[in-house]
Amino acid sequence: MLIALKGWAALETGSMAMLGSLADSGFDLVASLVVLLAVRIAAQPADLDHRFGHGKAEALAALIQVVLISISALFIGFRSTERLVRGAQTLDAELGIGVSIAAMALTLGLIAYQRHVVAAPIRSRSRPTGCTMRPTCCSTAR
Repeated sequence: MLIALKGWAALETGSMAMLGSLADSGFDLVASLVVLLAVRIAAQPADLDHRFGHGKAEALAALIQVVLISISALFIGFRSTERLVRGAQTLDAELGIGVSIAAMALTLGLIAYQRHVVAAPIRSRSRPTGCTMRPTCCSTAR
């Protein structure tokens, strides 16, 4: 949703800052998917074709991220320089500001949700001995 909103705002305003923010969000998504895949591959045990395991998948994921970020930086740098030389104006700045505020609000919401999720296991470990909620946290289940 955030990527679509920033994409729309970047097209409507022609803002390089919004394009940079879009690239950041888009590459965060792609990088997360690449890392997820790489970690799953790297966690596989050694086999006949990979005697020492699949750990290099993580290094390849990092390399892919570096290449994507570099391409993005070069493209945005080129476009920004071109717009600076031409004297291009950003259109409808209020739209870009509104989308940026919405993006910040969504990001704060995501951070609050992540803190809640991370704190849940900590709260469950503080249950009294003999709890039945999660057998792994109770001393009687050991």
